Amino acid sequence: MFTGINEIYELSSKLWSAVQGEERSRKVAGELGINTEVKVKAWISDAEAELTANTKVNWVRGASVRHRDRSVASAVVVASIPRDSNGTSGAQDPSDASPHRPI
Repeated sequence: MFTGINEIYELSSKLWSAVQGEERSRKVAGELGINTEVKVKAWISDAEAELTANTKVNWVRGASVRHRDRSVASAVVVASIPRDSNGTSGAQDPSDASPHRPI
């Protein structure tokens, strides 16, 4: 059964190579997992930043649209007030209103 010391060295060398290969595989798999995790976290972070930026831009656009709509609505209201021959609206100044005279 025992063939000699050379066979022991040969088997020991094969075992050592296999262990080293397994350790390298584990190390590469770990690095790959870490790299993948880092890439995914970076992608998520970029996506969140883009979403936040888009949300802010959309909010500003919405605010300017709401302001424009209010301005247009005010202009329509002002334009719809009847004018007399002098070009005035005939509306009374609220500061001139008395409690006995309707505005």
